[in-house]
Amino acid sequence: MNISRVMSNVIQIVTALVLAGGALIGLYAGHRLFQAYEYEANHRRRRRERTPEIECKECNICKEDLTTEGVELLPCGHIFHAFCIKEWFGVRYNCPSCRESLPNHLISEYRRRLGIN
Repeated sequence: MNISRVMSNVIQIVTALVLAGGALIGLYAGHRLFQAYEYEANHRRRRRERTPEIECKECNICKEDLTTEGVELLPCGHIFHAFCIKEWFGVRYNCPSCRESLPNHLISEYRRRLGIN
């Protein structure tokens, strides 16, 4: 076999691998986007099903009364003082009441909104 033929075969194999890898990355990214869209749709539906009044009267972290200012609503529907949930999110990203994990695509949103570095 001559060198140019071997190099041609190597280039074809590398090209096929790059194309296959790009397709896999595209499939993965599409799947992640679909998961985020599906989560948001379910979250909006759950939010519509809830009554607009605050059902919980106290923060489950500090046990003090909740007001309509300075509170955070988690995707699971539980409400906490913003400063309390900020401290909680410094340790873990789940709900202190039901332990439902915060979806990965929302973590950066909560970090930005609460000022967590």
